[in-house]
Parts: sequence; structure tokens; C-alpha cells
Amino acid sequence: SHQDLELHSSTMGKSEASSSGSTLGGFLLGSAATATVILLYQNRKNFLSLYLELLEEYDEKEDTKASGSTNTQRGIGLELPANMLASRAMIRNEDERTGCFMSDIMKQLWPYINIAGSNSIRDIAEPMFKEMMPGPLSTLHFTKIDLGTVPIRLDNLVIHDVDMDNNTLQFDMDIVWDGNCDIKLKADYIGSFGVKSIKMRGRLAILMRPLVPTTSVVSGIQYGFINTPEISLKYSGLAHLADFKMIDHKIQEILQSVMNGMMVLPMRQLYKMDKGCDFTKIYKPPFGVARINVIEGRGFVVEKGFFLDDIPDCYCVVNLGGASHRTTTLMDNLTPEWNETMDFLLNDNDQIIQLQCWDEDEG
Repeated sequence: SHQDLELHSSTMGKSEASSSGSTLGGFLLGSAATATVILLYQNRKNFLSLYLELLEEYDEKEDTKASGSTNTQRGIGLELPANMLASRAMIRNEDERTGCFMSDIMKQLWPYINIAGSNSIRDIAEPMFKEMMPGPLSTLHFTKIDLGTVPIRLDNLVIHDVDMDNNTLQFDMDIVWDGNCDIKLKADYIGSFGVKSIKMRGRLAILMRPLVPTTSVVSGIQYGFINTPEISLKYSGLAHLADFKMIDHKIQEILQSVMNGMMVLPMRQLYKMDKGCDFTKIYKPPFGVARINVIEGRGFVVEKGFFLDDIPDCYCVVNLGGASHRTTTLMDNLTPEWNETMDFLLNDNDQIIQLQCWDEDEG
């Protein structure tokens, strides 16, 4: 069946009791800031070209001083600050730094994001440990969460042309994190272990929709990963655990389930800039359906055992965005033929279809 589409609403700011005047001021400020950032980004090459021209004029003036020439048609009276001169190399490499200014903002906000993110991880993950972990692992809980000093990096920002028919502006960016975190967990009968680093990479799509000719300009902002982000963890203190692989697999499964259920397309998080906007106007429907036919598989081999050989029990898992479908399992079959059809909703042109085949015995 189709995965249900859902917009998860998050609230920000003060309580509903805040005055309409301050609310309007917040909308204006947010809209102005958003419009300014987009305007600067779209015209960055013009601004930076002018910036470099000023630096070249300054160089000509300095060359004129050094040579003792009286020809000062250019650069007369031009005085530039030291930090402007020092930024020359950075500006000339601007194309390689797309989105870097957003990473700089993230760096300044990271101490606050660390605290907020730690609280969110605890609130979301611990109930899922209790529900999804087997046996004593269901008692798994955090004793410490510190996301470390390395902030998430935002890079490779791409702004799409405005969709005038649907009053929508979309921009995409890479979310990259190589975190030096310090996370401690504990479970009954097992003891304590930790997570010492988290690596994550994914591409986030941000939708501003609908665009309106009012003071807010943008009625709602939605964001979600185009495909399931790659996440890997490095652990500490697990040498004594015989079931380490199972623990790692379960934790990865929980992380993926949380991400897919909250903010991998078709799921998105939503923040309403205009609190009076109708959700039906903010919602952006999928633009198509991908029908996948899983026909057959070849190339499987018999696993040689000490006493018995194991013929694989094959099944396929197909993923697109946060949606997943699994075929039936064909027992003891080296040439499985499934001939099964599954449908996926398409929400972005960059969504990737992933197909994996597994042996039921291996999980």
C-alpha cells in the first residue's frame, strides 16, 4: 500500500498569547531576512566581481606608489580595510564554497543546537528502544548525550527557479556531519557503552510554499531529506559484548526508522510562517508514481557448511525515499522468480531507487 503522506508541524517562538503586533513584526523580519539571503545568493557573482575590482584598483594604487609614478587615474583615495584584503583568496574561490556562509551560521548556533538536539534524541529514541529492542536491550537508556564540538556542515546549496504555477520556491543543500560526540548508554544485565562519533550525509530539500504577496511573503517552510541519509556510528566499551553486531544493527534500524518516519520524503517537517495559512495550501502533492516490477534474481550461491550446505532463502527490499516494500521469501532457491509489483510516490527528481536482496537466514 502507499505510504501515507504527512506534514509534521513544529512550533517555534513564544506562546499564542503574544500580541498580533509582535507576530506581524516577526513575520516581516523573517520574510525580509529570507528575501535578503536569497537575493544576495542569487546575485553573489555580481557582488563578488565588484569586490574583486575594488581590490584590483587598490593593487594598482600600491604599484603606483612603489614605482613613484604620478599617473594615478585609478585608485585615487582608495583605502581598503585589512580584512577585505585578506579575504581575496576566499572570494576568488567562492564557487568552491557554495553554502559556506550557512555553515558559518550553524557554527555559531551549534552550542544551542547541541542542547536542543540532545533533548530531542533522548525523547525520541528511548521509547523506541523499549519498543524495538529485544530482551534486556529494551531497558537501554541514555546516561549522557553530548553532540560534541564539531557542527553540522551545510554545503552545495542550489536554488531552483520559482514554480509560478504552484507559488513554490525550492532550494536543496547537503547536510554533512563528522561529529566527535560523547554519548553514553546503559542497559540492564549488559552494562554501559558509548558512541564516540557519528557520521551523517544527506541532501535536504526546503520548500517555501505558498509564496504570497503579503507581509509574510512565505506562508510555510517545509523540509525533508530527498533520500534516506547515510549514518554510521563508532562505539566505545563494546569489547565485552558478544551481541555487538545485533546491537549495532538494531540501533541503525531505529535511527533509520526515526528519520524515514519524520523527515525523509514524502515526510516533511513544517513550520508555518503565517499561522493563519490553510494546510491544504501549504501541502505539495507528489508529482508522479514509480511502478517497480521485481521479476527475478540470478547469481546466488550455496553457502558451504560444516555439516549441511545452506541454499539461500531469497527476498528483495526496494526503497524509494522513506518508503519501503519487501517481496515474499522464496525458500531454498538459487534462481528466484518473484514477479511482484510495487508502487512508490515520487516527490523529487533526485530520489533514488534502492534494491537489495537478502537471505532470510542471515536477516
